[in-house]
Amino acid sequence: MEAATEEELLVIWKTKSENDFFKVLLATYQKRIFYFLLRKLNDQESAKDATQTVFIKVFQHLQKFKGESSFYTWIYAIARNVSYDFLKKQQKSYAIFNSIPTEDQYSWRADESTLNSVEIENILQKAIETLPEKQKKVFELRYFDEMSYKEMAELLGGSVGGLKASYHHAAQKVETFLKNQDL
Repeated sequence: MEAATEEELLVIWKTKSENDFFKVLLATYQKRIFYFLLRKLNDQESAKDATQTVFIKVFQHLQKFKGESSFYTWIYAIARNVSYDFLKKQQKSYAIFNSIPTEDQYSWRADESTLNSVEIENILQKAIETLPEKQKKVFELRYFDEMSYKEMAELLGGSVGGLKASYHHAAQKVETFLKNQDL
């Protein structure tokens, strides 16, 4: 099944069966939602499980979609809530087992360039963590999820101009942080 644009999705939603529509919706957004969840959960298996949970919820509640926002905005909101649920479960598991990963558990990183990309990703995440909460959300939505300012306005509230300004300030702060890291 091929991915579709938002306009094509609306047509398919109104003209095709629920199962046919869901297949196209999955082809269009599954990868994007997976990578969003991977960034949030920092674990590939958890991200796979969470992605599956998101699309189960989407399928179960598809008839409740009113079309007041884009499909992606609606699915993203579900994914954000699922990520919070998974993080709560992870925190409970961590508290129960209190296990801290050792260096040996990461011995699968045979390639030095992979380690460097992981280090760079960690530095970028540290830079993002220094941002105020609103700028952090806007930066993540724009930079990682490539969400339009209009979609962000629907999701977060606020004006498109205000969100553009938040992103601009966030990007400047991240750039300054990265420059100070001597990469």
